[in-house]
Amino acid sequence: MNAPSRPRLRTALGCAAITVLVWATVGGWAALGAGALLVYDRVFAPDRRFLATATVILLMAIPVVWLLGSSIPLDSPSTRLQDNTAAHQLGGLAIWMLCVAAWLDISPLEREQR
Repeated sequence: MNAPSRPRLRTALGCAAITVLVWATVGGWAALGAGALLVYDRVFAPDRRFLATATVILLMAIPVVWLLGSSIPLDSPSTRLQDNTAAHQLGGLAIWMLCVAAWLDISPLEREQR
């Protein structure tokens, strides 16, 4: 009886752990985004590569958010990134989702063979 619920519990715990890690390292908005992306990927689109596609879109959006979201001139990129919280959170979210998408892309059979 517990066999079907065990993968769901593992998935829920994994999503929660990654969300907490994103919150601790990047911020609250990025954690909400990570949680939403992970839940959608694991629950609603488990057979599609939704997370990988979403990660590519997030990575492409970083320069746009970085250029549009800051009020200071283009002098120093490091100061500009620190001024732009949205670009920082989007970049952190994109990096985390890239790692998670690569980790989830390995099928369980391939993991057992390693």
